[in-house]
Amino acid sequence: MEQEFSLATGWKIFCYIACALFIVAAAGMSYGVLIEGKPVLLAYSIPFFIWSVYMLIRIWKYKLIVSDRQITEIHAFTTIVIHRTDIEAFRIDGNILTVFPRQKGQKKIRINGYRYLENYRGLINWLSYQFNELNHLAYVKETQEILANPDFGFTTDEKAVKFKRARLITRIYNVISFGFIATPYIDGNTTVNSIMLIYPFVGILILFLNRGVILLDTTAKSNHPNIGFGLAMPPLCMAIVVLLRYEVLNYAKVWMPALVIGAVLFGLFSRVNKNTAGETYKSQYILILIIIACYAFGGTIIINCDLDRSVPIITTAKVESQFKTTEKVTTYTLTLGPWGHRKQNEDVDVPGSLYKTISPGDIVKVNVKKGFFKIPWFYISR
Repeated sequence: MEQEFSLATGWKIFCYIACALFIVAAAGMSYGVLIEGKPVLLAYSIPFFIWSVYMLIRIWKYKLIVSDRQITEIHAFTTIVIHRTDIEAFRIDGNILTVFPRQKGQKKIRINGYRYLENYRGLINWLSYQFNELNHLAYVKETQEILANPDFGFTTDEKAVKFKRARLITRIYNVISFGFIATPYIDGNTTVNSIMLIYPFVGILILFLNRGVILLDTTAKSNHPNIGFGLAMPPLCMAIVVLLRYEVLNYAKVWMPALVIGAVLFGLFSRVNKNTAGETYKSQYILILIIIACYAFGGTIIINCDLDRSVPIITTAKVESQFKTTEKVTTYTLTLGPWGHRKQNEDVDVPGSLYKTISPGDIVKVNVKKGFFKIPWFYISR
């Protein structure tokens, strides 16, 4: 038996057209920079051209051939072969299919976007019949551990009720956190900022009160619900809001309180999540570090500015020009003339409500404050 899998016809046509457009764009870019006398920009256009050609060749040559003897993956310039007797297992993570060899050091077959293959379900059925799927094995093992663990209840019904309640809690927590995506689109609001500051600690409390049942993060197939999205969303939005809405005069002073906040969070996660996730804890370090880094940076500046009760020192500046950018988030920017210790024109982001009341040539107030953490910052007013 031998079967060949290549990119589905529709996707192949789409990729051919996209690559052709990329090649034309890269060639046009290279020609344009030469005409403009900026050969240094070829460092961008030439790699873009080479990558586009490579992708075109790869799409044209790519094949996955399975047989009773081996699995062969043909790329643009390389071929990976794993004999059937050398295959240990396979794993599916989202749209990524990986075939693992038994021998360490031997190349594995990793297909990014396996669902774009023609008859990919036939491929999965063949692999499932021949080999073990690692995520399924982990799921079966996890289920057995839950059934054998009296901490989750003494009967199957008790365990089912406990996990059903945990799924409801995590669903509510994650859905509410989705609303924080809107925060970069609205003017600064101290109430919303306060909720974002508190929300991750609510998640940590949920982990603590549901030890072993609710996890920070899990594999795609797991009995355990997780609150990774709910914990990560507020810190990410806080970091974006800080970059868009707050003007700090000395970022060097941010790091010390940020390190203290980060250390506190790391201690809490290490305490709660290690007891919760057991052996899977190490695999969650990346998510934990992202949450901590964003929270420490964004939280430090939000606390520094929102809790600042110092009297502002007011100076004035002339608005030289103004503009707004409308990409994923609309930002409103004023170009201010020299003020205070600033000797050159400077772009400052302001709330949309203030931006609409100002015109070039106007004089605005620059309010400089000490900061709750003694990190000086300023804001613009009429």
